[in-house]
Amino acid sequence: MQVTRVSELSPGAMKWVVIDRERVLIAHVDGAFYALRDCCGHLGAPLSTGTLVGYVIECPLHYACFDVRMGKPDPQVYLEAARRLGAPAPDCLVFEDSLVGVEAARRAGMRAVGVTTAHSDAELRASGAESTIPHFEGLEWTALVRR
Repeated sequence: MQVTRVSELSPGAMKWVVIDRERVLIAHVDGAFYALRDCCGHLGAPLSTGTLVGYVIECPLHYACFDVRMGKPDPQVYLEAARRLGAPAPDCLVFEDSLVGVEAARRAGMRAVGVTTAHSDAELRASGAESTIPHFEGLEWTALVRR
């Protein structure tokens, strides 16, 4: 299926196209073309209106960054954080408000608690969150510790 012509997308540029009724972002970086969903997983902002610098697109709404080479959900950011902390992945607890973030945490072998600022309890649990919280106020850490 042809979605665009190579000549229509200069190096360092991106554009969105529709494939099967879904917006897909095409980015041209270093002679390669990358495709990913044109939607930030947090609040649904179109990534195509963000900024592309090298391989990274910055969300125009809240400045989260997405590497076009990895797509989402990629667990690498959580695995790298655990490595730097010297903590085994199963001992880590991730707090996430995005569906793809919860899924990435689970793919990294970590526990995930959903924060219902952008998605419902049901949506976050369906993505793999073991529980949800509305915010961090009054959070009882002892309730989250595995015994």
